[in-house]
Amino acid sequence: MSIMGAIETCTQKNGLSSLLIEIGGESTSSVRCSACGHTSYCITPMYDCSIDIPTSCKSLEYALKSYFATEILDGSNKYLCTRCGTRTRAEKKISVTELPKVHFK
Repeated sequence: MSIMGAIETCTQKNGLSSLLIEIGGESTSSVRCSACGHTSYCITPMYDCSIDIPTSCKSLEYALKSYFATEILDGSNKYLCTRCGTRTRAEKKISVTELPKVHFK
């Protein structure tokens, strides 16, 4: 099910006739180096958010928490730190720093 389908189902269950989202937020990706502790940030415009919602998913909230969970970069996916130059294990996190406007009708 797509996120829009899940939102539509949620709005119907809660008695709302429609939900309008004006796309245009901002997300921040942060990566923390385990070798030197440096955190790098990348701020990007957020026009959409593609979140897989498997049929076995417990809830939309669970899917969102999974999407925004901290990711460990390790093994063949190690991070090359811009400060210390070490290819090392790191933690990557995506967060929404500016929400798009949401209107319930």
